[in-house]
Amino acid sequence: MDNKNQCSGLGGCPDANTNYQALILKEDLNTFTKVMDGIINSANLVNDISSIIQNEINQALNDYINKPLDAVIAINRVLKIPAQLYLNIANKVNGYAVLIDTIIQNNAYNYSQKAIKEAFLIMSGASMTLSVAYGNLEDKNQSLYVENKLLEYENKILTSLETIEGTIGADPVENYKAGEEYVINADAKNELIKSFDLSRKYLIQNISELPIKMEYTLNRNRSIIDIVSELYGTVDDEAINKFISDNNIVGNELLMMNKGRKVYYFI
Repeated sequence: MDNKNQCSGLGGCPDANTNYQALILKEDLNTFTKVMDGIINSANLVNDISSIIQNEINQALNDYINKPLDAVIAINRVLKIPAQLYLNIANKVNGYAVLIDTIIQNNAYNYSQKAIKEAFLIMSGASMTLSVAYGNLEDKNQSLYVENKLLEYENKILTSLETIEGTIGADPVENYKAGEEYVINADAKNELIKSFDLSRKYLIQNISELPIKMEYTLNRNRSIIDIVSELYGTVDDEAINKFISDNNIVGNELLMMNKGRKVYYFI
């Protein structure tokens, strides 16, 4: 047992190079903020969520050198903030997918690289699954898309975790625990698998409540009110506003839509 990595994970070993770990963390967190900023800004949220996230990240990185375990808890909390926003679920899942793909490309040679890659994969995967519990899905096809995306990224994460295990390398930056075997946290891995399973089950159980997205091509020039009346059987403000939003209608199209224009509606 002595040759096993008994303090696997961020901040788990007091002699690990926390300055070096903080630098690696900063790169991954920069990717996270860029991706999530795009999702949050596109949703036109009135509260400044992006600033809150960035401030918490900055504080966690400052604390990491001396209080790594506390900082990791804070980082895990920050990663979950976008997941819990009431935004489009597919957009959130895609955002976490970009982050996970970035982490997968990271090196996992020395101890700190292995520890950070493991922890960030677990935390990001958990945040991705949490996204399903908050927000909305457009239609049945989008629900199926998210379900498949979750399966794809569960497999990606598990495959990447396998590559982390093995002999810890040494390089000019760090030789901590070099030559020993790094073993990932099996309990954390199993909990992540459960989270992915539960998220997919939730999608399957609720897909019947979602509408089907339909396509319609105009056979003549028509007004929005005329089209909405035919497709939805009503011309109330909610139906009209939804139709305009769903089809990105702006400018002259608000007055008249031309023959041949493809529009989408839901049944």
